[in-house]
Amino acid sequence: ARWTLVFGAFGAGKSTLAQRLSQVPGRQLLYVPAAALKHTDRGTGNENGLASAIVEYVGVFNDRSEFSSEERQLLLWLAGPLLAARLRDQDTKFLLLIDAIDENRFYASMPGFQVLTTELSRSKCQVVLTTRREHFVDHFSGYTEPLGSGSPFAREELQLIELHHWSIAQALEYVDAALRSSDGVMRERLMQFRGQLEDGAVGDLALQHPLFLAMTVDL
Repeated sequence: ARWTLVFGAFGAGKSTLAQRLSQVPGRQLLYVPAAALKHTDRGTGNENGLASAIVEYVGVFNDRSEFSSEERQLLLWLAGPLLAARLRDQDTKFLLLIDAIDENRFYASMPGFQVLTTELSRSKCQVVLTTRREHFVDHFSGYTEPLGSGSPFAREELQLIELHHWSIAQALEYVDAALRSSDGVMRERLMQFRGQLEDGAVGDLALQHPLFLAMTVDL
């Protein structure tokens, strides 16, 4: 979809899923954690400011030793509007992933989210946003205004993807995948763990949660 919002519990796999969504032919991921977008703190809440913040995070000019810090800042100032214009004028085949909007103190609020969608409303690339389920329920679940309603380019449709905890069957599939690449003592321990999981001895919520399950298997 043009706009997608992925939400779920902490460690449910939101960032992983969002990055997998970008792995389609002809698309290139442009990943930015929302916490890195600080331009609104400086009072430049517009699409050029957002694009400059994206360029700054990506660090396009960081490895160019021939530029002084002042020159890099100037290039950053110039690159933001250029990127914004490129995103606005054509589909660049980017998939812009802004991860964990709940971790940006401005965009996490409903007014801030409206600013973000307005800033992105004219861009033609696909946009994927992620946030925690609690943040989504608290801020967005009862919201009825169109996205970017302050803009003539408002987006009224947003595809929602909610991630739930895994079932025991999914957890067993994960352990089986680990078993296929293990041997010796590791395989024995995983087989024991698999039996406990299948019997329900360790089938509590934590062991149906992707992040905790991965940590357990790694250990």
